[in-house]
Amino acid sequence: MTTHSAETLFRWLMRAYPARFRRTHGLALFELFRDEAREAHRARGTRGLLTVLAKTAADTLQAAPGVWIRRDPSRPTQFTLSTGPAGPTRPTRPTRPSVDLSGWADDVRIAVRHLRKSPGFAIVAITMLAVGIGANTTIFSLMNAVLLRPLTAHEPDRVVRIVARVGTGAAGAAARRFSFRDYTDYRERTTTLDDLSGVNLATLLLTADNRTDQLIGEIASARYLSLRGIRVSQGRLLTDADDRPAAPPVAVISDALWRRRFGAEPVVGRQVLMNRSTYTIVGVADRSVIGSFIGAPVDVWLPIGSSGTALGSRWDVDRSQRTLALIGRLRPGVTREQAQGELQLVANAIAREFTPELHPVIDVLPGTLATGDQRRLAQMFLSLLLGLVALVLVIACANVGNLLLARVLGRRRELAIRVALGATRWRLARMLAIEGALIAAAGGAGALGLSFWTARALANISPLPTLTLRLDVRSAAGHEA
Repeated sequence: MTTHSAETLFRWLMRAYPARFRRTHGLALFELFRDEAREAHRARGTRGLLTVLAKTAADTLQAAPGVWIRRDPSRPTQFTLSTGPAGPTRPTRPTRPSVDLSGWADDVRIAVRHLRKSPGFAIVAITMLAVGIGANTTIFSLMNAVLLRPLTAHEPDRVVRIVARVGTGAAGAAARRFSFRDYTDYRERTTTLDDLSGVNLATLLLTADNRTDQLIGEIASARYLSLRGIRVSQGRLLTDADDRPAAPPVAVISDALWRRRFGAEPVVGRQVLMNRSTYTIVGVADRSVIGSFIGAPVDVWLPIGSSGTALGSRWDVDRSQRTLALIGRLRPGVTREQAQGELQLVANAIAREFTPELHPVIDVLPGTLATGDQRRLAQMFLSLLLGLVALVLVIACANVGNLLLARVLGRRRELAIRVALGATRWRLARMLAIEGALIAAAGGAGALGLSFWTARALANISPLPTLTLRLDVRSAAGHEA
């Protein structure tokens, strides 16, 4: 006797059960019998098959009568006359047959069993989906970090960058920064901004514990950190009192510098040398805080007033030293267009008064990491890259679809047996859909792990240390790509 003959006899034994029972449990019972029969045939040959058949026949004789007794005798397709106080009424229509939603757990178990029996197919399909989805997730995370993620999580729609363009042509179209005197004039004359801060990068030499390290820091106005909604894990932020020329020099350091350089020991109140000046550490920023410039891992924040010559020798009086990037927060209800119109008037007035040869054009842009030409180039490059990896995902999905189709064609005999056992088309479609869903879920899980790994690898590349790639969940309202 062969396993095929045993399966045929099992199909005849299943006829002892009602059709509804066969539709609900026939698939699972057949899978169990087939696996047990094949195992017995490999172990003991025909004698093993006969033993399994005898046991199955005994179980059927014992269980089938009870199933027939418990089954629902009603026939939903019959018409009945309902009677009431007024006599017979209109015949009731038959109830519509409902879709059988039972047996989901059995279908999942059967799908898992089939995938375990075909590890090559499962590994290839899951790997293709993981690579396609993971590549798209990583590239979009990169685009999100550079173009979409705001500089602050507190009311991000109100945080903007102010950029000046001077002259015409390619050279004139380049974004220009502002001098300290321009910054103070804009801050005093604007009414559409709640706050305005200036910031610039600087290279600093930190000396402590008989050791000197070169750091990248931001020289910023006092309210820059609070404008961005930055919080500290220790100490405090910079205040207006720290940004006065005669104020004692203070600094806020990053969490990374605190752990790397000071061994995560208490440092608030400690004095260190930076660029040969003594600074007191007054706070340690949260781990998630990054700088405002792409490709610059900021480790320390110093107030402009006590920064010495980091912005130049005559930074406080010379309007030609345009070293500050401006970041502002709009007043509630004010749009970027309204702020841009007012700042343009202020820029025209400042130009007429101090630099009549210049004709600045003011742009108020979303408060993201990249701006100006840097933003345009990044958007062009990342959009092209995202299109390429999207094509990879489409190809991967097409290949997986072809594999699933070939797999179904190879299972025609099995599907025919299931139909003979009473399975409906809906049940077969559901079983195949669950198998595909399991492959997609496994591919998505693999893509998630792959994207986290690639994001960490990209973040360790020297030009990209401030990207902090991560999966964000936030409203897209008010953000521009």
